[in-house]
Amino acid sequence: MLAGTTAFVRADIGETEEGLVGGATRTDLETMFQLAYLTFTAPLTGWRHVHATARRTTVDWAHEICALLTQRYAAARTVVLVLDNLNTHTLGALYEAFPPAAARPLAQRLERRSTAVG
Repeated sequence: MLAGTTAFVRADIGETEEGLVGGATRTDLETMFQLAYLTFTAPLTGWRHVHATARRTTVDWAHEICALLTQRYAAARTVVLVLDNLNTHTLGALYEAFPPAAARPLAQRLERRSTAVG
């Protein structure tokens, strides 16, 4: 249970195969995919971050991205984000939440990748 959500992911890595085992409720599917991504991008750090908000707004997302870029990944020139197609996950959210002078440096450090297939 993660801050009111139900999602889990476990990496199953062998000598010849690798995969994931996981599950989530329908509403927490996004959280499960985020956990899967974290499992393979930062497996040795032991670091996980989950922050639940009352609503999932563009401004909430922008503040989370700002915190990651200015705290956790402050030394990184570029941060690659693998995102679903949720309408709150846009670079425009940074400009909605912050003045252009603050939003632009954040947006320039992001490299976005989509989880969309097809």
